[in-house]
Amino acid sequence: MTTSSTAKSDNLSTVNTESQYTASSINTFEDNQDLSVSSLSGSSSSDVSASFNTSPYITSPAIYADFNGDGNNDKFWYNTETGETQVWLMDGSNVSSEANLNTMATSSFTIGDFNGDGKTDIVWQNQQTGEMTMWLMDGTSISSEASLGTVDTGFSDYSISDFDGDGKTDIFLRNQTTGENVIWVMDGTSIQSSSTLENKDSSWTYTMGEFNPNFTNDIFWHNTETGENSIWFMNGTTATETALDTFGAGWDYKVGDFNGDWTTDILWTNSATGENTLWEINGSQANATTLDTVGTGFESSIGDFDGDGTMDILWHNQETGESTVWIMDGGNVSKVELGNSGAGMQATVGDYDGDGDTDILWRNSSTGDNYVTLVSNDGNYTTTPVATLSQEWVTF
Repeated sequence: MTTSSTAKSDNLSTVNTESQYTASSINTFEDNQDLSVSSLSGSSSSDVSASFNTSPYITSPAIYADFNGDGNNDKFWYNTETGETQVWLMDGSNVSSEANLNTMATSSFTIGDFNGDGKTDIVWQNQQTGEMTMWLMDGTSISSEASLGTVDTGFSDYSISDFDGDGKTDIFLRNQTTGENVIWVMDGTSIQSSSTLENKDSSWTYTMGEFNPNFTNDIFWHNTETGENSIWFMNGTTATETALDTFGAGWDYKVGDFNGDWTTDILWTNSATGENTLWEINGSQANATTLDTVGTGFESSIGDFDGDGTMDILWHNQETGESTVWIMDGGNVSKVELGNSGAGMQATVGDYDGDGDTDILWRNSSTGDNYVTLVSNDGNYTTTPVATLSQEWVTF
């Protein structure tokens, strides 16, 4: 993901929330729609554990923000004009607690769990100076703040992963212009080691995942010009590269565990044609399945909307307000239509009530209105307005 002067959130789910959306009334939401668990999962409700999700992707505070470790995903807000920051601790559709934090003008950020305490932390980069700053979080408070030093501003592309399997998030820094790559192995606010890896030129993009389930995260590389693909299987700061099939020049991609084997898979989308292909990954092998085509203008968010431990896909069209959830079982797809949100809405996802399935926060960036759609244990969903923030605030 390219860093902007607003905010950045790179993680295993690869949810892009930086786009700005135009105004629309939310009044077209149809509350209390029936998304029965049987229709979501293809099984009876007794087969679905809604109170506990076994997926490490869903429960990780380095992927979905949980600042107080209570199992409910929270919201972090950044003001793109002033650099002000704000945390909302969520209890379903209620903001149980909120606080303004330090101002971080001209900065980008990403989340992680850098001290392994089960609570989401934040790392910042000042885009003018290159200074890196770490916030260790405890609910609505910054429990510890420290400078990590200054990097060349060319390293404005940075992401998080756990490369050594110690349960603490590390930092990957990339200079997209020069192709340089660096790993910082972290222990809280301390850089335990810094290692330079092989260069990958500017035609390569990347994302993080766990492509062989050994409790260390890996790096997937895609060449946007040639369609070449490879994985760096990581062991600490040592990378072993394995080539995959060539595919996807001109395609976008996101990652998630779509078949429940705790191994990251790849969803390929052609934004021009709406075509979709799923790669189920097993080490260096990719099993390809052609999925249905979606209409142009639809964007995807990755979550687990039926709470079964496998990742699903929310398709949302910001121009029309249409939304569809694809409940995934590998290459098998069950579709559920959601109520129309109204045009111009931004969707971000998380489990805001801690019941094991993914919910949706809708934002009207022109009016500042916000709404939460909760998927309940019986498969119904309800949409409720929450606090308003003016249009210069963004969230992920």
